[in-house]
Amino acid sequence: MQHWKRTIEQANRCFNLGEWVEARELYLQALALAQVLFERWADADEAVAACVVSHHNLADLHLSLGQPEESAEYLCAIHQHLLQTMQSQRLPP
Repeated sequence: MQHWKRTIEQANRCFNLGEWVEARELYLQALALAQVLFERWADADEAVAACVVSHHNLADLHLSLGQPEESAEYLCAIHQHLLQTMQSQRLPP
């Protein structure tokens, strides 16, 4: 979780400075970390939060770049991921 948090914080700094390419790369790294660790995270609420925040940050970035379609894709992706997770038989209720 700490590595994910540090990556998000770095990405947010880049975003606030208008360093869009670097922010995007860091947000994508954070998303990859969240996805890889999703089912292994000790705290399910933290796992969900990390995935949602990662997707929403990328959506916000793309909106700032005038790319609403890409933004919508990230929002739809996390929505679909959460729906699938809720229906999964592998995860405890």
